[in-house]
Amino acid sequence: MHKESEIMTTQQKTREFQNDSYSYLKRANPQQKVLFSKSAYIIPNKNHIFIDYPTFKQFGASCIQDEYSGYLMNLINDCLLQYSSFEIHANMQSFSITAAQKYNKLIYNFLQQMVTNPNVMNRLSGLYLYHMPKMVDSIVQLFSTFISNEHLRNKITIVQ
Repeated sequence: MHKESEIMTTQQKTREFQNDSYSYLKRANPQQKVLFSKSAYIIPNKNHIFIDYPTFKQFGASCIQDEYSGYLMNLINDCLLQYSSFEIHANMQSFSITAAQKYNKLIYNFLQQMVTNPNVMNRLSGLYLYHMPKMVDSIVQLFSTFISNEHLRNKITIVQ
């Protein structure tokens, strides 16, 4: 009986998580959704979500940061409906301290939603950051609140 209640609780959390992420996405217009899908997507037949910063920066503006964060959380939810775990792979080529400041709200909201949701954090198997700039220490300092979260910190891998 205990196992059934655990399954129900996990299903409830997944539905709540799905409703929260969809509410952000509903505010995005169709053109934004197309742009979003070019910069972040689930790799077919894998539990990997790929985020391409160089593509995102072509259209990323402060006015869409909530919607984009919702889109990313929706991708996670879609991945978790199919797989028991997921990985995030992010191409951070050309990311800078200025970009970190410009997209601070987006990064903060996205990491906050991940860190505070045990259904997500427990199923995140890795966060891989590719092509990080040389001044990575300065950027890490900006987001130290989340990176101090040991559970998240242990899952981050910087790939040069």
